[in-house]
Amino acid sequence: MSFKTAEQKPSSLFQKIFNLRQMIIFVLGFASGFPLLLTGSTFKLWLSQEKIDIKTIGLMSLVGLAYSLKFIWAPLLDRYHLPFLGRRKTWLIITQSLLAVGLFMMSKLSPATQLYDLGLWAVFVAFMSATQDITIDAYRGEILPATEVGLGSSMSVYGYRVAMWIAGGVMVSFVADTDVLTAGRISWSQFYSVAAGIFALLALISFFLPEPKVASTPKTLLNAVIEPFTEFFKRENAIYILLFVFTFKLGDQIAGSLLSPFYKSMGYVNAEIGFVTKTCGMISTFAGLFAG
Repeated sequence: MSFKTAEQKPSSLFQKIFNLRQMIIFVLGFASGFPLLLTGSTFKLWLSQEKIDIKTIGLMSLVGLAYSLKFIWAPLLDRYHLPFLGRRKTWLIITQSLLAVGLFMMSKLSPATQLYDLGLWAVFVAFMSATQDITIDAYRGEILPATEVGLGSSMSVYGYRVAMWIAGGVMVSFVADTDVLTAGRISWSQFYSVAAGIFALLALISFFLPEPKVASTPKTLLNAVIEPFTEFFKRENAIYILLFVFTFKLGDQIAGSLLSPFYKSMGYVNAEIGFVTKTCGMISTFAGLFAG
């Protein structure tokens, strides 16, 4: 099944937004944004609540290094796939299934007594999430006709932001601030178990997605990996571009990575942190998007 043939313009804005392609892009945007905070600020909030020292929490920022390095293995996803699923669905289903496994394993570990194992599983989740992002970006580019690329990018951002709001705001607001669970509160273990269940559902949804028709698969590892890198480094100022990509948000990331522990040290509870940092932030973000 290919969507590329559907080039005729929908008759209304409603039809443009709520056609099948755009709904798929929204869901995949959600899948892309949801795990980001589970190894980022939400993860650090959990560690802070468990009284892990601030140096160790800061070191855990390295968990997300996979997001910066994903270009290294991205070509391999073009080269290898399961023939009966297709190039994109193969990696969507694999990464989302393994994200479910990784998040479930995190839910069974305690930062106080199993921090090393928890950190390793967080690295695994971040790696799978970065790999999923590669696939989703490629899928979006292949499934959308040229007339819908702009709208598709917006729908992807909306899905991404909604996922971050849920993972960092809504769900966090229900996490108990102590080991004693009261009515309507959940533990961090239950939090990550729910997250694992969400990714199991996303993997099932991905199984039924249409596989876009794309150009032929690279025939050799040379075609898939070496040639793209060679072509890139032939460009003028390629090294400077790479340095910029690696460093342009470094300061923001380092400072922002410790905000959750900072809020916790100031005496704020999870419900307040989730509401102010994510819910209020999302409202402002969407207001700006619609205004623009």
